[in-house]
Amino acid sequence: QFHERKKAKFATESKSTTLRFSPGYCDWPVTDQKKLFGLFDSEYTGVELLDSCLMQPRKSISGLFGISHTEPPQNSPPYNPCLDCKKTDCIARRT
Repeated sequence: QFHERKKAKFATESKSTTLRFSPGYCDWPVTDQKKLFGLFDSEYTGVELLDSCLMQPRKSISGLFGISHTEPPQNSPPYNPCLDCKKTDCIARRT
C-alpha cells in the first residue's frame, strides 16, 4: 500500500519508483529486516518485527525502493526480478 501510494504521488511530479526489493529476496538475508525496522518506529508503521524476523500482522511486507527523476517508460513489459537473481534453486523462481 505504501509503495503504491508513493508511486502514484511521484507520478504526479514526473518521477517514478523502482520495484520494491525486500529482505529474503534472492540472496538478501531475511535477518536484515532488523536493520530496516531500526529505521522506523513500529507504532508509526503498525507492524511489529518478531524475533524470528517474521512480521505481525501476517502478510506484511517490508522493503526498499528507489525514486527516479524521470518518468517510467510507457508500455514496458512487467519486470521479472528472477532474471537477475542467481538463486536458481528458488521454489518461487519465475523464469
